Amino acid sequence: MANITGGIIPAINHLDIGGYNVFYREAGPANAPTILLLHGFPTSSFMLRHLIPILALPLRIDHLTGSAVEGLGPFWDPVKVYWESGSKTDRDALDGVLSFNTTMGQYTGGTENPAILEHESWWLDWTLMANRPGNDDYQLDLFYDYRNNVKQYPEFQEYFRNSQVPLLAVWGQKDTM
Repeated sequence: MANITGGIIPAINHLDIGGYNVFYREAGPANAPTILLLHGFPTSSFMLRHLIPILALPLRIDHLTGSAVEGLGPFWDPVKVYWESGSKTDRDALDGVLSFNTTMGQYTGGTENPAILEHESWWLDWTLMANRPGNDDYQLDLFYDYRNNVKQYPEFQEYFRNSQVPLLAVWGQKDTM
């Protein structure tokens, strides 16, 4: 009988990309079709811990830690104000974005039955964010720099239209991000 746990249990790896140590998880056979899972702020690959082994049976999974936001829902309104001004006042107005309630809301917002969610998910995210000296400034710097990513959306979209690489983009219907 084949040992399937070796292929579906995610391996934790690191890559050096431009001098940055990038953490990622991967699972599945090396010769299988690959799917890349991206998550948004403030989550980590921990949120995908149940999904990766399921997908890894027929696929190869690569999950990079990073933020990918296409919809720019109401959550981003104060961030967009900061993008326009770059002012300290508008940056300071984002302080609440880094709160425990915002972190929890990323999991519970739009959920019909929050009782079925694993509460340790948002506690882990919050603990990792709150207990790193300087992390608030790093997060706010990333929010500010994200304006450059948004400017490149037309290029990304053109690439996907022209290349026709297989792509599945999934977004929560009630996601406020």
